[in-house]
Amino acid sequence: MKKIFALSIFQLLVCACVFAAADKSTKSLREDDNLKLKKIAAKCVKDTPYFGYSHTASVVVENDIYFSDRYYTNGIKFQYSESGNDWWATMPQFGLLRLLPWTSKTQCLQSAAFGQNMYVNSDINIPNPSPKDHPYSGFLYVGAAAHMVSEDRADSFAINLGIVGPHSFAEQTQKIYHDIIGADNPLGWHTQLGDEPAAVLSYNHAERLLSFEPLPIEDFSCDFIGSGQINAGNALTDGRLKGLFRFGFNLPKSFDASRIDYSMASEAVWANPDKPAAKWHCYMFLAATARFVAYDIALDGNTYRKSRGVDSRPVVGEFMVGISSRYDFIQADLIWTARTQDYYGQEYSPHFFWALTVKAFF
Repeated sequence: MKKIFALSIFQLLVCACVFAAADKSTKSLREDDNLKLKKIAAKCVKDTPYFGYSHTASVVVENDIYFSDRYYTNGIKFQYSESGNDWWATMPQFGLLRLLPWTSKTQCLQSAAFGQNMYVNSDINIPNPSPKDHPYSGFLYVGAAAHMVSEDRADSFAINLGIVGPHSFAEQTQKIYHDIIGADNPLGWHTQLGDEPAAVLSYNHAERLLSFEPLPIEDFSCDFIGSGQINAGNALTDGRLKGLFRFGFNLPKSFDASRIDYSMASEAVWANPDKPAAKWHCYMFLAATARFVAYDIALDGNTYRKSRGVDSRPVVGEFMVGISSRYDFIQADLIWTARTQDYYGQEYSPHFFWALTVKAFF
């Protein structure tokens, strides 16, 4: 990794020197010498996507503050991604992705993550919540994902391993956070799900189905991305279909909104080898997701021990609106989500929450 970073810096320095030399010596150099310099500079740009930023680090926070304090109430995830396919933790995933039919040259990226999800009942002030209400639970996990990306297609495969129950430390996290902000102390954590090792295998396929420029405005464009996802494991087993419409300036060749997702599909970005990424972008987006749920431990309860649980609904809808902006090496995304009922007998619907992502490129 250090070698790749050093090489990127070196390439940037070479680019700067070449362009400076070309600018100062245009009048004195012969025509063929100028042509050679341009070829060298072009090669530097071609081999250095995102102006040398081949690594990203991000934090994603999802919370329902200002909306409510119930159901899926908080999620936090730290992610790191870089170009390449040489981590031992992602080699099995890349092996499976290479079995898929590819018709164009691809780029490989790999991601690692650490996250925690938190779920509570409809009223945290009730010390003995109803068994028919959303159970208290937490999921603490680590994950590794492989991404194979072309200009208009991305495939991601991830493995997530963790624990559900008291040792997810969701109770401690919520109580400390509520104490800091002066919110109500949650009273029902003694009823949470029991400890259970949990895993989720996640595969996501996305395609850019449409890309167009509707207005004669420089750098303004729109695109529509369709995707399908399968999650399988005792923490969550479901299928998803999503449509994402984006419009704005300097749209990056990404394929998903920056949300907490087991596949980490939002980390899959194609870097044009013939044209460096723009210095900035700003765009808005709308998205709709249909989830087909077979099992959700946060709702249905522990798989091999007695615990609280409710009957999860087989079909759940999500509707999102958001904005993404980046300048140079810093990006921030803000998303609002409305989710339909997760389980039968759910008192409050839809459930609203927001997601904030801060990402740094280096």
